[in-house]
Amino acid sequence: MSNSVVSKDLSPEVIARLQSLYNEKFEDISRFGDAGYLLPSRYKPHAAAVRDMPLRSSDVWIATFPRSGTHMTAEMLWLLINNLDYKKAAEIPLSERHTFIEIFSLHSGDVPIGYQVLADQPSPRLITTHLAFSLLPPALLDTAKVVYVARDPRDVAVSYFNFYKRLKNFGRFETLEQFWELFVDDLVVFTPFFAHLKEAWSLRNHPNMLFIFYEDIINDMPSAVRRVGRFVGKECSEDEVAKLCDHMDIDNMRNNTSVQPNIGSSEAHVFVRQGQAGGWRDHFNEAMRTSARNWMDRHLADTDISFPEN
Repeated sequence: MSNSVVSKDLSPEVIARLQSLYNEKFEDISRFGDAGYLLPSRYKPHAAAVRDMPLRSSDVWIATFPRSGTHMTAEMLWLLINNLDYKKAAEIPLSERHTFIEIFSLHSGDVPIGYQVLADQPSPRLITTHLAFSLLPPALLDTAKVVYVARDPRDVAVSYFNFYKRLKNFGRFETLEQFWELFVDDLVVFTPFFAHLKEAWSLRNHPNMLFIFYEDIINDMPSAVRRVGRFVGKECSEDEVAKLCDHMDIDNMRNNTSVQPNIGSSEAHVFVRQGQAGGWRDHFNEAMRTSARNWMDRHLADTDISFPEN
């Protein structure tokens, strides 16, 4: 059975809209899969290969929509599957301790093709992706463990906007309102958000799947550490849980040079920002609140998905 992925170019009207806000390297973007996930067109020659990539039963995957706690979860999982080796974690950058399989599609420079370099890595491999399940290997959940982290899309949008703003040569967004309009119109990279979420939610009861809300991690870190630990076969003592929670405290994560890579930003703490749950309330005006409420109600009407209250 072919693992080819359908792709579709954007209309000239949409391209013109995006070109006014994105820098040149995001000029050429396409939609992928039946849901039409927005990705740079340079992903096209790799889409089928990602679906065909070899898997190992010892693999641990982190799947998230962007700005949903990916780095925090990667740090937690790496430590849990590596016997809480904080010394080694401090010596090796997090970017080298996990493999982001599609990062090459987001950069025009000399960036490793994640799914290819995995072949030479020892087990257990920690693999991260922002791709939706329909763009990943069909046998993924029957082979490896996957932790999917979901976050309230309003907080996602605020964090995503700030991420774009802080990166050099990425985008020219001036206001959150401007970014929000593109986000709900599925014109931000990796959108549509709700299609991504619903794919994961439909698989949440698979024994190799752990679906967890970012808000639950933030609001009760000890419980989250125990839950994730059990999922990957690591039972932690109370002292071990306390130490890992302290290590993952947002202030400590921000100042952890192993976690924060140098990604060409003029400001520090780009990947780990405020880490809040519910912080969108400080940024949304009344019109955006109404827009968000209507947008979320429309997409959640046929589901039993409920984001934790904050």
